[in-house]
Amino acid sequence: QSYSDIQLHRISRDIKEQVGYVALHPREESKECERDFELPDGQSITVKESRFQVPECLFDPSRVGISGEGVVDLLCNAVQACGIDMRGELWKNIVIAGGSTLFAGFPERLAHDVKA
Repeated sequence: QSYSDIQLHRISRDIKEQVGYVALHPREESKECERDFELPDGQSITVKESRFQVPECLFDPSRVGISGEGVVDLLCNAVQACGIDMRGELWKNIVIAGGSTLFAGFPERLAHDVKA
């Protein structure tokens, strides 16, 4: 079956939300992380390492050929750009919301990498 662009967008969003996740230790993540996803027409696809590799570009944009900083570096640079007297409170009050921050495991990975 052929899908329209709108349907493809919805399907990819559903795959992202239902099977995607951010790995705490991506280099140690098991290659046995397959999960099936049922398409609207009833066919099933198997999503493998891309479950955690796709959101990894948020932390390491070079993985997809983008030069720039990942979310951890952006966060650290933003806090460091503020006055030293404010930094402690900023570190205690980090709020993440919406979009790709909704990947399962995102808050844990961000907290882990910021502390590293």
